[in-house]
Amino acid sequence: MSAGYSATKAGSLSDIGFLTRPVRIRGSLLAMYSLFFGLGQLACSIGLQIVNVSTPFGYRNAFYSEFVLLGLFVPALVFAPESPCKSISG
Repeated sequence: MSAGYSATKAGSLSDIGFLTRPVRIRGSLLAMYSLFFGLGQLACSIGLQIVNVSTPFGYRNAFYSEFVLLGLFVPALVFAPESPCKSISG
């Protein structure tokens, strides 16, 4: 799943970069995105392996920590402004 997301995201970054970024740095930005995406996966796997060796069921804490972000995001949705697309009456 992550490989498909990465390929799709890189394509959309290329399209957005076409409109907003100079041509000479677009390739560098796409390469940096791919590099840091791969480094993030490597860091995550190393971190989870270290946690798994120290405590066998410690990997669960990584999943539980995601609920903290969800708990911050959901209340923010209440105060988020309405989409401009919905404001346009046609």
